[in-house]
Amino acid sequence: MPMVKDDFKRELGTLLKVALDEAQVSSTNPWATRETGEETNKGMDELFMLTISSQLFRVILIMHFAKSRAFEQYVTEALKLNTTVIEDDKFYDFVGEVGNSICGSIKRELGRTVPSLGMSTPNRLTMECHKYVKSRRIDFQCHQEVRSDDQRLFSVSLYLCADHELDYEVKVAIKNEDDVSSGELEFF
Repeated sequence: MPMVKDDFKRELGTLLKVALDEAQVSSTNPWATRETGEETNKGMDELFMLTISSQLFRVILIMHFAKSRAFEQYVTEALKLNTTVIEDDKFYDFVGEVGNSICGSIKRELGRTVPSLGMSTPNRLTMECHKYVKSRRIDFQCHQEVRSDDQRLFSVSLYLCADHELDYEVKVAIKNEDDVSSGELEFF
């Protein structure tokens, strides 16, 4: 069984938290995150799965969510739509782009230390597909819940599956608001 250094695991957890902070999509109604220690996907029947792959490991990122009224309203406000009903395509595109932004941020920071990383596009799946991740040997996992106005929007789980020993030293670059050119995602 491959050995994964505790520092690398800790940094992955920090990268997830930083990525969620960077992916804020609403300056008027920012979300809050909290580490949960375990999956908090009860009542969430859909997910987006993304992966970051190297020759030595895979990071699997899962966004668990339900198309709840609270989440639909949050997306509608973030997209600045003048309606109370959002089309399914716009809702799922938005959620997929948020997942893409989170995963891309993690990949960018890992890429400063780990060569030759690849990243998948967001794949919307049913919770039934979550069994695949659980069938893998997981060397590390961390979980965050995302809330707005005391309503759960989604949760994110990060899983590390290592094929070889991992002894990377990743230094997370925490950015100040002044360092970021734009705090909002642009959706097309």
